[in-house]
Amino acid sequence: MTYVLDQANVGNDAGDGGGVSPDLTLTLDSNVASGARIFAAFAHDAGGDSTAGVGSISGGGLSWTTIGDAIDANSGGAMSFFTALAPSGLSIGTNLTYATTRPTIWAWQAVASSYTGTGWNQIGSFDTNLATSGTTWSSDSTALDGSSILIAASLGRQSTAHTASQGTEDQDRVASGYVNLVIVRRMESTTASFTVGGTWNATIDSGVTHTAAYKEDSGPPPDETKILRTVRSGVVFR
Repeated sequence: MTYVLDQANVGNDAGDGGGVSPDLTLTLDSNVASGARIFAAFAHDAGGDSTAGVGSISGGGLSWTTIGDAIDANSGGAMSFFTALAPSGLSIGTNLTYATTRPTIWAWQAVASSYTGTGWNQIGSFDTNLATSGTTWSSDSTALDGSSILIAASLGRQSTAHTASQGTEDQDRVASGYVNLVIVRRMESTTASFTVGGTWNATIDSGVTHTAAYKEDSGPPPDETKILRTVRSGVVFR
């Protein structure tokens, strides 16, 4: 078994204006399949305010896990990345609500993608990378063991376009120069070390990247009592 893309664009929303409420809503534009895992990222800028704020997410009746939640103190740009398993799926129109303890938010972006697979076992630790400047970003090199997925969300300020250089870009939202947000993933069936990353079309003044890796369950061992053995000419057939 391997992971399979369910919806590259489950939903995306954005806002731009002064001092909006720190509670943001992402409304799903697509159905999420039963048993799929959804990944949602929220990026925001506080007009140069580098006040740290902790982000949280709720919605869909799901149990959400925080992959990463960080702020670049140089710019005030921040991004939170979350994931949850949707045993019964999610319907179009479901609202995911993001809240942060930051007092105000100006420009913001929210994106989500979903994937199906049998079991989601975390490989190693989640990592958080802060990029102070440049045109490229990359996750830490992560050792993957067959039937794995490596997925990252990245925020880059002051760019207007992005291209995935390592992996497949499922989400690319650069509607605002202050909160450019992408989700890039790669699914691997071989054992090796991999990265995901991309290139912004202009030098960013700061960025935040959160990455996670998962491996599928191999499944339970076969029930030998249900395997019919027939021996003919010394050959065992199962």
